[in-house]
Amino acid sequence: MRLATLASALLLTTLCAGCGGGDDADDGAPGGYGFGAAEVSAVTTGDFKGTATISGRPTTALTLRLDKAPTSTTRAACGNRALVHPLCVSTTSMELTGTLSTDDKSFDAVAVHGAFDAYGDQLTQGTLRVVAGATTFSFPWSNGAFATGVVTDSASKIGDATLGR
Repeated sequence: MRLATLASALLLTTLCAGCGGGDDADDGAPGGYGFGAAEVSAVTTGDFKGTATISGRPTTALTLRLDKAPTSTTRAACGNRALVHPLCVSTTSMELTGTLSTDDKSFDAVAVHGAFDAYGDQLTQGTLRVVAGATTFSFPWSNGAFATGVVTDSASKIGDATLGR
């Protein structure tokens, strides 16, 4: 009986080795990762400026303010950092909240939510997705800079956007 209990405890410890205990659980870059929560926050939180060109409207300046979303009490503390196949790429996600405003007032301090997904074990590539009502802004990120993003509604692409500090 003791051997079965020991084996169960060892299995549970192994399965939850990557489980985090709080918002900054990944700051030590566990599991061979070259980044943690602090590094992802540096990329994704704060004030951003850019432009949006949405069909039927002239190009307008945009201002985006993003903060790390509060930790959900309904989600597991463990993240998506386990490879299940040699060809898989692990993904690290950080949920975000904030506000979006445009000079043309089509978005006027609109509440947004979204996420940044980093791909792999180094913080070199990812995607920022921000949802404002029925409109989604998606920006690829690589080696420290956001590329031109895509603006979509529920049906299709409706424009392009830029984003920077």
